[in-house]
Amino acid sequence: MIQNKESLPERRTTIRKNCMIPVDYVVNRRVYRDFIENISQQGVFIGTKSPVSPGTELVLTFTLKQTGKFIKSSGVVIRKNRKGFAVIFPQPLAIQQIDRLKK
Repeated sequence: MIQNKESLPERRTTIRKNCMIPVDYVVNRRVYRDFIENISQQGVFIGTKSPVSPGTELVLTFTLKQTGKFIKSSGVVIRKNRKGFAVIFPQPLAIQQIDRLKK
């Protein structure tokens, strides 16, 4: 877990696309399943009734149905609210044309 949670700024520099993509993610060796509500090459927002705390490291897996591309990436939670939590990836995903994804 990252120690200084306040030092995790969100810097959106890529296109964010609303979506509804099933996602599995692992936190402390426990697997959860929810939905990605928006996505960019830099991160995702996962909708859930049980948000994960900022600073938590996790691994997520999902498939983009339009392309069939399977994605597996680590990430760090940078913020949470009552609707879910935002995850930033350590390296941008190699997803081309995020803006063309459909809900």
